[in-house]
Amino acid sequence: MSIFETDFGVATAQIQVVPSIPIHRQTSLYRCLVVSPSQLRREQLSEAASDGGWETVVCDDAENALTDFLHSKFQLVFVDLDGFGATPQEDFRDLCQQLVVHADNALLVVCGHEGDALEEIWARQLGIWLYLSGVADQCEGITELCDEARGVVEQLEKAEKWMETATT
Repeated sequence: MSIFETDFGVATAQIQVVPSIPIHRQTSLYRCLVVSPSQLRREQLSEAASDGGWETVVCDDAENALTDFLHSKFQLVFVDLDGFGATPQEDFRDLCQQLVVHADNALLVVCGHEGDALEEIWARQLGIWLYLSGVADQCEGITELCDEARGVVEQLEKAEKWMETATT
């Protein structure tokens, strides 16, 4: 502890020196891929996933997203079909189909157009985990969804390990 004194010999302040300890954020074991043509939506979904404990990778096109997905392990994927406006690009629909084929327990979330029942039926027939209708530029509740997804992934991993030990 240090005491500062003035020219008059009176103590004016006491300061306790505490060594600083650098805080390192723990790297998440869970990875999330966010694919959207909208920069704002990519940022919002990525931030929500990060807040939910996910390491995120963002892509603005289907080709790079599929390449990243095939070369890395992702447990959660957001594909934004609504970011194009009224009509989604076919390459993003194709991406969804490819992701389902190569998913290996990854949870696929499709952000679709509000009120588009045919799109929702199509997405659900693929076998996606969630279809979010009309997310628009408001991503409220996505962080909580990402928290829940972490729990689902943990359960899937436990089930997979159990199946491996049961078959040996």
